[in-house]
Amino acid sequence: MKSGAALILDLGTSSLKGALFDGGGRRLAFVRLPYEGEIRPDFENRSLLTQIKTAARAVTALRSCCPSAAIRSVVTVGNGPSWIAFDGSGAVCGAPLMWMAAAKTETQPTSSRYLQLLDAFRRLRPEVFRQAQAFLPLSDALAWFLTGERAAALSCEAARFLYWEEDECRRLGLPFEKLPPFVFSGERLGVVTREAAAATGIDAGAVVYAGAPDYVAGLIGSGSLRAGAVFNRTGTSEAVNFVLTADEGGGAPFWDGFNVDSVFLPPTGIWFEEWFSRFAPPGMAPAQAADALAQKCRRDFSEEAFAAGQRLFNEIESVFCTAVRTLRERRRFDEAVIGGSQAESTAWAAKKGGSCGLKLRIPRYAACELTGGAVLAAAAGKRSAVVSLSDDYSKTDC
Repeated sequence: MKSGAALILDLGTSSLKGALFDGGGRRLAFVRLPYEGEIRPDFENRSLLTQIKTAARAVTALRSCCPSAAIRSVVTVGNGPSWIAFDGSGAVCGAPLMWMAAAKTETQPTSSRYLQLLDAFRRLRPEVFRQAQAFLPLSDALAWFLTGERAAALSCEAARFLYWEEDECRRLGLPFEKLPPFVFSGERLGVVTREAAAATGIDAGAVVYAGAPDYVAGLIGSGSLRAGAVFNRTGTSEAVNFVLTADEGGGAPFWDGFNVDSVFLPPTGIWFEEWFSRFAPPGMAPAQAADALAQKCRRDFSEEAFAAGQRLFNEIESVFCTAVRTLRERRRFDEAVIGGSQAESTAWAAKKGGSCGLKLRIPRYAACELTGGAVLAAAAGKRSAVVSLSDDYSKTDC
């Protein structure tokens, strides 16, 4: 008899990460795959079809590691605001618009990054915007494909204004009626259809639970659902996040009873990817390269590559220290959990934290977003269980 497993997919900016977890929070298999064929340097041309194909490749790879595991539940998490448009027949209309576009476009002031990006969509692609009969965040589109249920994951009621509300849509002249209804993160969305199972390799009938933005999943998966927790989320983008109770005030709501005070860094992940693609020797993994740079191992690189790598490390270290200093001006802390790509290198995390007198602890699994998704799957719709499961699933090793 096959054992049950939760499939978690993190739809990142430049790659898809996937994992299988058992019911006790043990990660059975892990894979990271690039999006093939469509990604431009600005990441704006990632399509739903690309997600589906990459997810299918991930499922094949994960099953090869755990052939005895049956997929009983699925959670997808994703990065930043993004919009994909659909025409009246339900077909995808044009390419999705990614979060980077809002920063490069003059838009109306609003507290919602989703509506800011939808305003950018209207300005940048007016014909597609007029043709569209429905919009869906790209991070929720794979769950829609799997279940046929069109909805957007909302992390908590208090955060609704950060997503979209009817009054704000009307003020901005944006079509609220074309936006999807909300389902709270962790609640049952539907089940994988036979058609979706045939396309992806996921077991038909597997329960799909609503996911969350990657930073919310990362906070959950890093065990940060407690006042005073600090989480350094790394990836394509990076931030330092201080968690406080909603009663304390300040910050932005992200989960029931919890707010987060965040300081955002420049796109440090893109900096590293640019250096790695240019200088890393064949066969070297990113974590190996980060370890070598942190330990100043010259023998692994050419003189030019080593010098460029040290400049990169110093620059990332500098912006990180600035972010920590900024946050310490209003919060007190001397340790944090680091998650994401930089957490895969113990040497990098230790040196980076030491540069500003901060102990950076590495969780059991560096990919905290996947662990957060596993917590949502294990909670099975019981949001009150998420806090305790978050702590159980994320115990730190060092």
